[in-house]
Amino acid sequence: YFFYIFQDISLNMSHLTAAAKFPVYAACLEACKEWWIHKNPQHNAMLYTEEQRLEIIGKMEELLMTHYADSPDTTYILEKKIKNQSIFRAGNMDELKAAINGIGMTLSDEEIKALGWRNDILHGRDIIKSTFASDSPSAYINEMERKLFMLHEIIWRFIMKSIGYDGFYVDVAKVNELFRDSKSNGGLPLKRQV
Repeated sequence: YFFYIFQDISLNMSHLTAAAKFPVYAACLEACKEWWIHKNPQHNAMLYTEEQRLEIIGKMEELLMTHYADSPDTTYILEKKIKNQSIFRAGNMDELKAAINGIGMTLSDEEIKALGWRNDILHGRDIIKSTFASDSPSAYINEMERKLFMLHEIIWRFIMKSIGYDGFYVDVAKVNELFRDSKSNGGLPLKRQV
């Protein structure tokens, strides 16, 4: 299912700029996470027992009424989280890591850092740290390409693992670096285990 969706997305957005692809990849990561949680509902369970949650909610409501009753703007978000009990669920990043670990993927430190870009991208924050210089835009463009390839690769690896593939694949992000700078390989293999 995800294979065909992601393949279709990849083909249909080939004409888009790199900046336009980031939100699509972030949404694809979110879809991978949601698919995995749907297949593994035990990981979407609430934290604490019902009795413990009710006790915590009671104490939070008591604190809000005691200290912040005259500040409804301050308490609105907490009251909303108490009502829908979202404070008792794992956060998006924790769920995404659980999905990746649960499917059996191993990520490098840099790839784990890349998972954090999902949140920044979806909230409109710039993940490109290089400064764009009109006379020499290469550093900015190279960083953007490297991050795009990394997100693309994480999603493809997730999809391949989800259909049972456990073999080798070509590390597209590394190939892109080699084409850009032949000294960047650092002895790392171009083929990696899914």
